[in-house]
Amino acid sequence: QGRLAGWFLPTEPGQRYVHVDLGLKRDSCGMAMARCMGTPGDMSSPTVVVELMLRLAPESGEEVDISRPRELVLALRGRGFPIAQVSYDGWQSADSRQILARKGLQTKLVSVDRTPEAYETLKALAMEGRLVLYAYEPFLSEAASLEVVRGGKIDHPPRGSKDVTDAVAGAVSEALRGWQGTAGMRAEVV
Repeated sequence: QGRLAGWFLPTEPGQRYVHVDLGLKRDSCGMAMARCMGTPGDMSSPTVVVELMLRLAPESGEEVDISRPRELVLALRGRGFPIAQVSYDGWQSADSRQILARKGLQTKLVSVDRTPEAYETLKALAMEGRLVLYAYEPFLSEAASLEVVRGGKIDHPPRGSKDVTDAVAGAVSEALRGWQGTAGMRAEVV
């Protein structure tokens, strides 16, 4: 489960941002990778490309192997994907962030649950036509069932899930944040 196809190699430039939403028994683990590319004629408003979306589901009665996302990140780096950052939500992620940091990867704690900001970024990019992703059924079904609850929080209905959408929202918002930080540095140098 969660194997990378042999053809999946970096064909476009750009730093990649990976976000992992861990799950163990009741929830699946969601994982996504995104990069930014300049919008023709407007380098300040990039298009965000989601290159990887993945749901790692627990087998019946089993637990999700929480080392698997780390292994996939390292495999992606081994294939030549320039990984700028790997972010995790807070739940059970300290060990994974520490291990990846020891392997030379930039890691960050990012929660898409505390505020709706990551989802607002995702929606704005989609509405502006600046979000590119492929049809991945777990993402599409989760996104279609999301609802706004208690004070603007984005959540899933009872017996629903949002593991993949959380991963995509985190990867997309962090990729955009990274692009904006790089663009700001370019502006200072010029």
